[in-house]
Amino acid sequence: MPRENKKRGRRIKKDEVKVVEDVYESQDQSMDQFNESQDDGFIPFEEQQKSNIFFGVLTPDETEYFSRAESLLSLKGNFDSADEKALFLQSVIAEIKGKELKLACDQIGSKLIERIIVSSTLDDSIHILEAFLPHLIDLSQHHYASHCLEALLIKCGTAGISEVNDTILNVANEFQSNVSKLIVDPYSSHSLRVLLLVLSGEPLSSDALRSKRSSKARAMTNLNTSFQNDPREVPEEWKTTAKDIINTILNMYDTISDLRSAAINPISGPVFQLAVQIDSQSNGTVVVNKLFKPAYEEKDDKEKAFMEYLLSDPAGSRLFESVLEFAPYKFKLRLYKLYCRDRLKLLSGREVGGFIIEKLMSALRYKDRVEILDELWPSIPSYLKTNLRLLRACVVTSKMCNHHVDQLTAELLDQCDGKNMLVTVLPILAISSSLHEDRSTRLEEMNAVLFLTEFSKFTQKAFDHIVDGLLEIKTELCMEMCKHNSYARIWESVFENQWLTPIQARKLINRLFGNFGQLATDKTGSFVVDSCFKATKGLVNYKERIAKELVANESSIRESVSGRNVWKNWDMDNYMFHYSDWMTRMREMQEKKVKRKQEFNEDRESHKAVRHNRHDGVRNDTVKIVEHRKEPEMENSGVKPETAANIEKEPTEKSKKRTANPEKKLHSKRNYKQEFADVSGMTI
Repeated sequence: MPRENKKRGRRIKKDEVKVVEDVYESQDQSMDQFNESQDDGFIPFEEQQKSNIFFGVLTPDETEYFSRAESLLSLKGNFDSADEKALFLQSVIAEIKGKELKLACDQIGSKLIERIIVSSTLDDSIHILEAFLPHLIDLSQHHYASHCLEALLIKCGTAGISEVNDTILNVANEFQSNVSKLIVDPYSSHSLRVLLLVLSGEPLSSDALRSKRSSKARAMTNLNTSFQNDPREVPEEWKTTAKDIINTILNMYDTISDLRSAAINPISGPVFQLAVQIDSQSNGTVVVNKLFKPAYEEKDDKEKAFMEYLLSDPAGSRLFESVLEFAPYKFKLRLYKLYCRDRLKLLSGREVGGFIIEKLMSALRYKDRVEILDELWPSIPSYLKTNLRLLRACVVTSKMCNHHVDQLTAELLDQCDGKNMLVTVLPILAISSSLHEDRSTRLEEMNAVLFLTEFSKFTQKAFDHIVDGLLEIKTELCMEMCKHNSYARIWESVFENQWLTPIQARKLINRLFGNFGQLATDKTGSFVVDSCFKATKGLVNYKERIAKELVANESSIRESVSGRNVWKNWDMDNYMFHYSDWMTRMREMQEKKVKRKQEFNEDRESHKAVRHNRHDGVRNDTVKIVEHRKEPEMENSGVKPETAANIEKEPTEKSKKRTANPEKKLHSKRNYKQEFADVSGMTI
């Protein structure tokens, strides 16, 4: 990788060192992991030199004014009404005219531009984007201006298509002409991905939208997210333009090795991942056919080296996960059989390999999922102490395929060495009397909590084990768990579980009595209080006790946003002013729950009886049906009924072949329709 041009030794000043480090810090961080493993035969893409753009500097008065304006727009409650905010916004927009480029390249000014884009009208956003057009490429490569450009693309891409059609296509043409240098730039590659998402109509809340390294990016994701969650209707011209950009990217490399090197580059790789996703809209195979051999060909040495990198490198594994998620099934099956089937145990020992196996379990069909579980079966219990994320995927797949469910439950409980699963997975519950939010251990805590929630849904035995663990924890620690951002999910999943009995619900809720008012005002604890409403459907007296606690803390609950949500979900206004109606509603809910439970038990018993008759008495039932259908014909023909019954009980050669083994025939039919067709269409 070429080094940046800079002075050496004592000739460089401290302030120059700081400037160089600020500019290249994110590039170096993103390339470190990739450069450590360049012994695989793939030559990384060279970075393009950054263009030195300068549009001027804000004066001190302008800096002070725009900084104050940004702080006013960023906080809620600074304006008495929406009209007052709109007037202030228009005055700021009038002030920034002619200074858009200077503001976009300034740290504080770029934040102000983003706030204006989110809060202003579409015409104002189009005006800013048109001011960017003459210097679009340079701005997309700038640290701060690239964020403004992405916000503009999102705003314009989700607004009226007719109003922004020409502007968006002009941006797309400019990007397509310079895509060779945009795709390898750490800032413009983000802008390129946003443009592809806008043109293709994919959800703008996709992981491909922003880098996880950028805290600014995470803040932007929360801006006006109401339009970012669902696919959008876009013109066919936009989709065609997106495919043209992807084809330009695929065709600008001379050899397949150069193309594969770009696909596993930490900077340009996410663009290829998004290209696979967009190509799947029309069941296309353009991207995967460029990167891999066709689905009917065997593997070769070059593809094997490429796959080795995909199975071991973080950037490469993300590309492989995208292929498993969006590529046609025949490509997934070929890659699994040729490169993954014989290496499942080896992959399970790698941090990256665990993500790949998890994606394989969700992407493949029933038969292959069962094959993966059988291959990993000897090692699955050990994942309880080494890889909880992969263990969670195995638990979900085992339940979905109904394969080794009881055996896996017993094996995992044996791994606890006599302790409860909660203490085994979360040792802090046994050694500490309080819980604290720690960013360094947040990922491990979240993986542990997600596994415990899935394990509680696995079998009734597993659920009872988790409930026993919660009952063994100290009361003070239970309150800390309900307020913890991660541990509260365990209580929610237990209260909402179908196997929760009234006795278990009473025992768990007894541990929380006296603290429901405090939990209702907590951002996380309020969800636990809401889940208690579901857990007490058959316990009207417990529901009433919780309601009394909420009424006793009415003032503090009404002052809190979370508390107001709890107050509404529990219908507390009706409880206070129409108590009899509230109690009637609670009793009706209790009766409905009992009725549904009885109907469920009856359906389950009838289903068992039907299955028993189908497998054990199918031949006798078939004979009776034949007798019933043939008897009237025999009576009309003058044959005695007894003779008719004897005739029908003697099967012919043709009927012998048809009913030679009815149990086996029905079993194969059940496997095909139920186990293969139904289960294979589900995802984890």
